[in-house]
Amino acid sequence: MPEAALARYRESGKVGATLAIAVPVYLGLAAGLGVLYQDALTANPLILLNFLAPIVFGAAAGGLALGALFVGKVRNRTVARLVVAAVLLVALLAAHARGLGAFDRDFPGVAAAIRRKLEPGNAAAPTAGMAPAGLLVFWIGEFLLFAIVGWWWPMAWWRRSVFCEASGRFVPRERIAVRYGPSAASLRNAAIDGGLAGLTAIALRKQPENDAEGEFRFYVHDAVESGKLYLTVQWFGQLRGPTGRKVVRDVIVLRRIEVTRELLDEWLG
Repeated sequence: MPEAALARYRESGKVGATLAIAVPVYLGLAAGLGVLYQDALTANPLILLNFLAPIVFGAAAGGLALGALFVGKVRNRTVARLVVAAVLLVALLAAHARGLGAFDRDFPGVAAAIRRKLEPGNAAAPTAGMAPAGLLVFWIGEFLLFAIVGWWWPMAWWRRSVFCEASGRFVPRERIAVRYGPSAASLRNAAIDGGLAGLTAIALRKQPENDAEGEFRFYVHDAVESGKLYLTVQWFGQLRGPTGRKVVRDVIVLRRIEVTRELLDEWLG
């Protein structure tokens, strides 16, 4: 049986009516977050030299984007990406607008404010004495750290989520078991070759045979109202990296495949 025969969770492509309220609210919060971030940089210029600052900023903005997806009940991939991008962009633009003095009465305009910002030795800037090239490098680095963290967190959550159309809510993921057995590849190949029936043919143990053996972690989204149960299996253990040394890895073996409770009871006991 080919892998395509495995029934998987698929987003319906819909969005909730609450998205119309969630988007402006969370965009406003993102703008406020950007202003607070820039005020923190102005109050303590040394924060700019700490690479954790844009990471924390990105994580906070990503949390707002995740909130917008959750409250807006977004089940459409394109809309999810647009919402996350909008929240991140507003937060970043608000921070830079604040840094350029866009909210001040004597704001000279964007071009003039940028030229002033890049003037070496500008005592009014939190980057006083920094060469223009150095400031641009910091801006680029700040953007990359902010964007990577801010994009990854909400989109990773969205790709793992399951929405129950019958109850109109996102279903939490719960870990139901930890088992030990063959390699991650063996379990995945069993599903590809034999479908759900192939999975039950794989013998799993409740205890490891040695300290180096990896473990399978079983998670389910239980959409009770719709009668659907979705299984995700992760393997956690040591694999050989590019240099030949073993590194600890977390591998997705199966993601959100539709199963029955009877199958899980038979397989996991």
